[in-house]
Amino acid sequence: MKSRFLMTNPFAELAGEIDRFFNFPPFQRSSYPALDVSETGEEYEVRAFFPGVPKDAIEVELDRNILRIKGKVERRQNDDAVYHLRERFSGEFERSLKLSAPVEADSVAAEYKDGVLILKIQKTEEAKPRQIEIL
Repeated sequence: MKSRFLMTNPFAELAGEIDRFFNFPPFQRSSYPALDVSETGEEYEVRAFFPGVPKDAIEVELDRNILRIKGKVERRQNDDAVYHLRERFSGEFERSLKLSAPVEADSVAAEYKDGVLILKIQKTEEAKPRQIEIL
């Protein structure tokens, strides 16, 4: 099935090109958190991955078919240590998705377990596929 949602971060591609030009590691600031998005005839399911992040550091908003996941990840630091490598993301983040089919904003179910946020977003009745009887 062809993907029908749009990422709404216009600078992600440019950031990737800049990282490649300067030979930075292939981590893109726009890719945190990592997302898996799937769709059935009834609903969208979004899985956002936050290893080691408490759920109270995450905010979810749905407005006019745009889903926003945002928050802040604080980095723990040991001032006595000398770090040779620090690859974990820290700081503020925001990911946005525009869902192509109309959804029921009041019926979003959110669950957070083991660092994975699972959102189930029901489509409106008008957006759900129907079987047409042929007479």
